[in-house]
Amino acid sequence: MHPVRAATGLTVRLAARGTLILAGLLALYSVLEIISYNATYADESSRAALQMFDTPAVRMLQGPPHGIDTAGGFTAWDDGWVMGAVTAIWAMLTSTRFLRGEEDDDRVAALLAGPMSARRLVAVQLTLVAAAAVLLTLAVGGTLVAMDEDVAGSALFGLTVGGFAALWAAVAAVAAQVLDNRRRALGAASAAFALAYVVRLVANSTEERAGLRTVTPWGWLDEVEPFAARRGWAVAAFWVAALLLAVLAVALRGRRDTGGAFITLADRRAPRLRWLAGPARFAWHESRGVLAAWVVGLAVWAGVIGAMTGTMLDFLAADESYRRMLDALGMSMMLRAEGFIGVLAGLFGVCFALYAVWRVAAARTDEATGRLDSILVLPVTRRRWLTGHVLLALAGAGVLAVVCAFTTWVGTRQSGAGLHLDAALRAMLNQLPVAVLFVGFATLVLGVAPRLTQVLPASLAGLTYVVELVGPGLDWPAWVLDLSPFHHLALVPAEPFALVPALVLTGLGLVAATVGVEAFRRRDLAAA
Repeated sequence: MHPVRAATGLTVRLAARGTLILAGLLALYSVLEIISYNATYADESSRAALQMFDTPAVRMLQGPPHGIDTAGGFTAWDDGWVMGAVTAIWAMLTSTRFLRGEEDDDRVAALLAGPMSARRLVAVQLTLVAAAAVLLTLAVGGTLVAMDEDVAGSALFGLTVGGFAALWAAVAAVAAQVLDNRRRALGAASAAFALAYVVRLVANSTEERAGLRTVTPWGWLDEVEPFAARRGWAVAAFWVAALLLAVLAVALRGRRDTGGAFITLADRRAPRLRWLAGPARFAWHESRGVLAAWVVGLAVWAGVIGAMTGTMLDFLAADESYRRMLDALGMSMMLRAEGFIGVLAGLFGVCFALYAVWRVAAARTDEATGRLDSILVLPVTRRRWLTGHVLLALAGAGVLAVVCAFTTWVGTRQSGAGLHLDAALRAMLNQLPVAVLFVGFATLVLGVAPRLTQVLPASLAGLTYVVELVGPGLDWPAWVLDLSPFHHLALVPAEPFALVPALVLTGLGLVAATVGVEAFRRRDLAAA
């Protein structure tokens, strides 16, 4: 087989499943958003009232409102930043996996042993990542066109989402050449991603700082306005910047040895052996940096959500059609701060579940890369090792819930919404039974189908939340709504804590985790 063909086939096989799942979820999310918009804002007066969203807090979170008088424009504004964040994270993970992770695991040497240069291999891999970004473009843009939205706006929005992913894949590709392992490369790319978002927050805080949007990719995301101003230069900026950075990554790869790097960071600190006395402590030592990143990211997000609460309550109180809809759905409690935060807490519940799933998936990574082998030759049982990872996942979800509760409370105080700290705590802690359920499910998948450990539970977490988010408004059958664990939680603090459903969800999660641990103990170790 020709070396380029072999490298192409291998890369496609490794990336196809995750790419197709992500494309399908983006398409499904777009469909549900458009259906929900058309059902909620059916007349011109209700759509005109959406201009109340144009506040500094909303601008900082989602960007300036644009084109929100159409379903496509509202989707691009309301969901564009979410889709951008999800696809960018996927792109950075995928890019660093191919361009540095394969070297870390010593699997790239087999490809380079034949008549293929390192630069050509990187060029092939980056071309296929770009092709995956194009597929995401088609999934988003094609879905909007199929839903009868404006063709030009749909195409621009699709190119925006795909270009945003391609850009951050290229950023990660450069980091993978400069730094000496995947963890550091991913950390550097993630830091650039976070810094770009912070600049965008500052740019959107006041009109005087709006010019800062031109210096950050997150700002380009706001500038496109696919269903309003349609600024093609912002779309082109994503793809041109991605191309230039990809060329730089290929050039850098040709100037270093396999396994080498331009920057090698030596750990000169004194050893901290007290944290390495057991497998759970070692896992904590490895993952605490990632937990810190989740804490900071969700804390900022929760604070901005809290700061938006006052504006949102004013909007709901002023929109008579929206009030009638809430009454019809039995959700009139959203007109108060407690009810509004109780509903939005479900979104944070998804994040808690996704973090917990990632923590279990980190255990799968140790197995797939062979690092678990050196642990199991010690007097450490499989049950003890995996149970430690499960407990860390649950503890991390609890930490995230407490931090988000505190920053939400701080944000609501700034907005004058009058939410008490204990109410914010109850709202966030109310979501933990769902996190326990998905920890158990992820552990069960690890035990019986390890290669699906991250993809399947994470996809189901997002899908079940979408069912609860749009299902009641679209009059979906009760049995469909019951499939979502979020549907069984009470809207705390507006409603009393539902003890029985919480115990059932927690019990199911613990049973699934127990079965998963036993299944893992009995099966053979599986490579990637």
